[in-house]
Amino acid sequence: MQVSIKLTSKPLPPDGVTITVTATAPNGDPIPQNAAVISKEGEITITLINLPQRQVADIVVTVTSNNKPGNTKTYRFGVMNKTV
Repeated sequence: MQVSIKLTSKPLPPDGVTITVTATAPNGDPIPQNAAVISKEGEITITLINLPQRQVADIVVTVTSNNKPGNTKTYRFGVMNKTV
């Protein structure tokens, strides 16, 4: 499953941003995800991996400025992998 992130900051941080994804299974176990991504692009697509089938996983995406580490935005949502 892919998720698109669009950065609306003008201008974008000169050193880009770091995007970290964590996922948790319904039973609370962590679900391994890809390593953090560093990007200087305004739109980034990340891929969620290892999601359990037919269960809702909790996803947390954190976007942090590489110039100002205190400038962080966190997004939380649930996602269901419907594939069999």
